[in-house]
Amino acid sequence: MSRRKTEVMSFSVPPETKREFKKLAEEQSMGASELFREMVRVYEDYREEKEFRRLQRYGTIQSRGRFESEEELFEFLYSER
Repeated sequence: MSRRKTEVMSFSVPPETKREFKKLAEEQSMGASELFREMVRVYEDYREEKEFRRLQRYGTIQSRGRFESEEELFEFLYSER
């Protein structure tokens, strides 16, 4: 007997959200499962980008006044530590 490679999920959403989801799936010529997987991938990318930007801001704040030039910064970033 083979095991399924997928699992069934069940959750509640407002009727309007369900209609929007079905409409999106139809417009994209996707099944509901395929659209849901794509939505999860997009959300993961969004979170990764958000974290990257947060770290960029943190790095900018931490490095203020530490380097005289961009060249000095790059030397620091690419030096073997």
